[in-house]
Amino acid sequence: MRRFSPLSVPVTAAIEHRALGGLVGAATSLCIAQLGQQRQQPTLLLTHDTNEAVRMFGELRYLNQTQPNVILLPDREILPYDAFSPHEDITSERLSCLAALTGSTSPWLLIVPITNALIRLPPPSFLQHMFAATVGDTFNLTHIKQQLTQIGYHSVEQVFAHGEFAVRGAILDIFPMGSKQPYRIELFDDVVETIRTFDVDTQRSGTTITTVQILPAKEFPTDAAGIDTFRQQYRAYFKQTPQGQNALYHQVSQGRFPSGIEAYLPLFFEETVTLFDYLPATTQVLLTGEVHQACEQHLLEVNKRFNNYNVDSQRPLLAPSKLYLNTAELFQRLKAYPQVHLHATHQPKRPQAAVATLPNLAVDHKQTNPMTSLYDFVEQTQQRIVLCVASQGRREVLHNLLQQAHLSAHDFAHWYDFAQSSAKLGCIIAPFDQGCHFEDDGLILISENELFQHNLTPQRKRRKASQAADSIIRDLAELQLGQPVVHLEHGIG
Repeated sequence: MRRFSPLSVPVTAAIEHRALGGLVGAATSLCIAQLGQQRQQPTLLLTHDTNEAVRMFGELRYLNQTQPNVILLPDREILPYDAFSPHEDITSERLSCLAALTGSTSPWLLIVPITNALIRLPPPSFLQHMFAATVGDTFNLTHIKQQLTQIGYHSVEQVFAHGEFAVRGAILDIFPMGSKQPYRIELFDDVVETIRTFDVDTQRSGTTITTVQILPAKEFPTDAAGIDTFRQQYRAYFKQTPQGQNALYHQVSQGRFPSGIEAYLPLFFEETVTLFDYLPATTQVLLTGEVHQACEQHLLEVNKRFNNYNVDSQRPLLAPSKLYLNTAELFQRLKAYPQVHLHATHQPKRPQAAVATLPNLAVDHKQTNPMTSLYDFVEQTQQRIVLCVASQGRREVLHNLLQQAHLSAHDFAHWYDFAQSSAKLGCIIAPFDQGCHFEDDGLILISENELFQHNLTPQRKRRKASQAADSIIRDLAELQLGQPVVHLEHGIG
């Protein structure tokens, strides 16, 4: 197996060689999708950084639409030993991910930045704190309010964010961690009569459902037992009980959890675990990029920040070894699983992907025909070409530009539909960040980035976006004479 196609890579040969080279652009995600679908076992993908993880999550979720268990364990997006806590949406996604790993019976594909795999986690038993509300269940509101408070939820007048709940008469509004939408639970006496989604902006009820799962609001226990464990572990580790009401020890003792409390997560448990304690023995591991170097750099930063910030007697810091695996421990744990390292560069004595990078195909608005480079490329090649855009609006823009260049592309619902067709030039809506040439398959994928020279890598999204992606003009070549232009500050012109 000296040369292979990413669209049909044999999984047994890949595991035997332990490394594959030459995977550039979209070839990486297509190869990973093939490996996952062939083996039909849980798959862990470790990327060298968070941006790569987010990009692969978008592409693999698109490629695995018939097998939707593609999961991202997001980064906390805070620096080591920061006096800040992660955004509640991030905590929600992390808890949802860990719950999915413990509760799923079908094969999943878990994507994790390598630095996230170093972090010590709550044990799987912690997620037993979750409970469910089902239509027809007996539901004591007084008891439920106490239970929600104990697992970290905040009682508010009106629910807007994850980890909040509100009680109005016989109605409980709650935004559970791990859920994409809040729920309204209506009671008749002590029985759950209906459960519906609702909109946080209008507060109007929506779709009716039969059950809702409620995860803890934090990655650590916030009930009395959790606080007692923290107090005992704190005194045993630091060999002291700090004085002063503002000391971290006294704040937690009073049931207050200050920002940055995640840096003390191990103190809330008798024993923490690692990501690998959530994985079944049949898991296959895929790695992309320079993961070893990324680990070393991250741990250097962790140790540097520990030495710089461990100066406050009211808030002493846990040693890095208490919070993170070191590089040797991480790769020792990885040895228990079959693994394949996917490289973009050539790997001597390893199988190489039959993939080539693309020439410069950028739209040039200074020319009479901005699509000259693409037109010449299409005319000269005998390969079939598919153009990839980010949305339906972007597809309309591209069709207008193709029409000016006297080119016509057929629309396809999915990449797989185009691959199985005989069309010479196609167009799909897909999140591919970079394209490539599949030489042995006679296929060329060109992404919007190659055409418009913009980085469209998906970023982490909060509940509200500040601007619709379809409304952005990415290149002057998209403008036509007579079209109105709306300036963000000065209005229409």
